[in-house]
Amino acid sequence: MEEWNCYLRGSMTDFSSFTNDASYIEEKTFHKILALEEAHFSFKDISKSLADASDMAIWKKILASEDPSSIPLPPLYEDKLSPF
Repeated sequence: MEEWNCYLRGSMTDFSSFTNDASYIEEKTFHKILALEEAHFSFKDISKSLADASDMAIWKKILASEDPSSIPLPPLYEDKLSPF
């Protein structure tokens, strides 16, 4: 039920003290990513992945794509997440 509340209402956590190390992600979006991490274990450390040098190129390609679902996720998330 907690996951649904996050998806429907957003997180109640104040993420303003967290540092966004993924400079290509807007602050508001970064806070939503942190809320995903908080809501479900499958998204654990996704904010770190977005800032990781080896994963960053993949995330940027996904974000710039007109068909992002056609691009494989970074290895850690490729197996964890499904297209549900």
